[in-house]
Amino acid sequence: MNFEILHTIPAPAIGMSVNISLDLLPQRLARLQKVVSTRMEGLRIVLDGLSDPGNRAAVIRTCEALGLLHIHMVHSPSTTPRSPQELARLSPREMKRLKSPRSVTTGSEKWLRVHNHASAADCIEALRAQHFKIFCAKPENPTKDRSVSPVPLKEINFGDRTALVFGNEKTGISAAMSELGDSDFTIPMMGLTESFNVSVAAAISIHWGRHAREVALGKCTDLSEAAAAELMAEYQSAGKHYRHKIRQGAAPGLAAAVAEAEAALDSITLTIPAAKLAPRLDKDARREAWLARNRSDDAGASVARPTPEPPSPV
Repeated sequence: MNFEILHTIPAPAIGMSVNISLDLLPQRLARLQKVVSTRMEGLRIVLDGLSDPGNRAAVIRTCEALGLLHIHMVHSPSTTPRSPQELARLSPREMKRLKSPRSVTTGSEKWLRVHNHASAADCIEALRAQHFKIFCAKPENPTKDRSVSPVPLKEINFGDRTALVFGNEKTGISAAMSELGDSDFTIPMMGLTESFNVSVAAAISIHWGRHAREVALGKCTDLSEAAAAELMAEYQSAGKHYRHKIRQGAAPGLAAAVAEAEAALDSITLTIPAAKLAPRLDKDARREAWLARNRSDDAGASVARPTPEPPSPV
């Protein structure tokens, strides 16, 4: 993809024009295109009543980092602390995580499509309408009876549209979700530990499911050309630091996105407060004055320097 960058930034706050290099902008656009070209829409994660905001945020971050596009949240009042009594029992650290889970996601949710559901039935209905098969994460059955044991993660056919459900940290998958899901799955464990942390279990499952789906489809994305163009336009508008005017040189399938961006972002104005820019300008002016003085000294008559005397013989 080739982009021609056109950009003018007036700075009326200080009464002068400021030239800013945009060398990184083409790299940013290339990175967004690379991300879009590897997004998976047919593998989704469902969080069924997670109570720890830190766990939710960690799963969101993993989903984005491993190239998923959608995540579903089923909110359960019984597992979310809301009353003053419940909040009073939280430690200061838990209160901090409850108030600011964004510190864990680092803004990852901006690049995902997060779906919120009031109940398991609403979530299942939405996924069934898009032809998803729903697998609920469960502990491995100690009896090893395959008729009642969850299927191992590696035996799931990720060539089909698949949703993996992870339940509450203490109570696991809700009864409603377990009843409505198609099947259960488990992550086989080799040690004596009985279970993974939910965010770790989700990370393992996403990594394996992503790889298995790529192998099954023979490509690293399941988005159509139209869906990829729509997502590219969405990502370009999502990055507030990269909203600049662009023109497309050659990018099949993205013409509509670029045309929309050109129409919406016809002009950009950046206002730089004088208080912030003045110290930098003073520093640059002092540096230029110092360089000018040195250049003038070099251009003048050379000054004879004394030659050091050789050391006297001992």
